Amino acid sequence: EKQACLEADIVARQLAEAERDRLFNMSLDLLCVQGFDGHLKQANPAWARALGWSVEELLNRPLIGFVHPEDQAATLQSGSVLASGKSVVEFENRCRCKNGSYRWLSWNSFPLVEHQMIFCVVRDVTERKQAEAEKARMQEHLLESHKLETLGTLAGGITLGVALALTTIWIAVDAPARWSTLALGALLACTAIESHAAALALGVALAARALLIRRWPQPHTAIE
Repeated sequence: EKQACLEADIVARQLAEAERDRLFNMSLDLLCVQGFDGHLKQANPAWARALGWSVEELLNRPLIGFVHPEDQAATLQSGSVLASGKSVVEFENRCRCKNGSYRWLSWNSFPLVEHQMIFCVVRDVTERKQAEAEKARMQEHLLESHKLETLGTLAGGITLGVALALTTIWIAVDAPARWSTLALGALLACTAIESHAAALALGVALAARALLIRRWPQPHTAIE
């Protein structure tokens, strides 16, 4: 009876290990066991599919050697946190592929300090990062387009404002008797286009007319 129980335990353990290995090997996520020495101890086939390195190549080099130079300091800092017994979730860095390109990886790591091991569930988030970068570029492009549109509108308003100012000054000198009617039309035009620059220019013209009239008084005539 004891022998039968022992054999049943062995079979159950073997089935559990087979199930674990099947999940490990078939997982779409990058699963690995990392030592506190910075080397991978185990890595599932998803690593080879994502980065192009064989599992043997990944195990034979320190993990930091695959990390993008700009991300190495943060990666080492993350390792220090794990060595203190704290988990690190959603840590992102770039790892080099065998063809020289880089993939963005998001790490969820859980240390087992007494065994000097770290269990990691890693996800390839390259497509998400590329989409975020593209969105940021589009937003920047739209912002620049809006700035150019605003400058164009302002430039148009200034041009019209200068034209109105010159016209009203000419009217003030040449035909002051018609001033009131034409000035009112110019003011309405400023209001219609909602141009602050044009309104400012018209104000300058009004001041110029006042100075001219004080210097060269004109007899009052009826508006035609």
